[in-house]
Amino acid sequence: RSQPAWDALYLQYRPLVVSWIQRSNHLINLEENIDELSNEIFAKFWGAMSPEKFAAASGIGALLDYLRLCTGSIIIDHGRRNRKKRDQELNPELPDRTSEKEAERLNTQELVQQIDQRLKDEDEKRVFFAMFTLGMKPREISEEWPEQFHTVQRVNQIRQNIVDRLRRDESLQRYYGS
Repeated sequence: RSQPAWDALYLQYRPLVVSWIQRSNHLINLEENIDELSNEIFAKFWGAMSPEKFAAASGIGALLDYLRLCTGSIIIDHGRRNRKKRDQELNPELPDRTSEKEAERLNTQELVQQIDQRLKDEDEKRVFFAMFTLGMKPREISEEWPEQFHTVQRVNQIRQNIVDRLRRDESLQRYYGS
């Protein structure tokens, strides 16, 4: 791994990661240190992105999509920790259900992986992540990536295609219920 290349990647895309964090304020408390969150996101990206995976990536878009997935994962984890901490502070007699929460987290990760495998292309992956992880609205997606999504209707069409395909998927229905 080339440390200067990773440093350049960090400097170039950190502002983008910070904007993703800020958009996710419905999932986390933004009083958290954004620097710590962005460092944790890049650490996850660094740890998961082997030189082989980096070389096999189809371009900067694929790398940014994966960085966005890392962002979503870290944000969701922080949101859950914050909720657990808040719940414990409000009611200290609540039982610690860490193992249940861990099982729920693993089920959620597995579901996201199953859905990701069923998404047809980068447009679908971007719309799915932006809407269902970052909580972005179709208009925000269209404004963020106008070269990819010229209209809000295009974003809505892609979202509907994803939802329809997932509803028809028999293996998802059997495993997760209708």
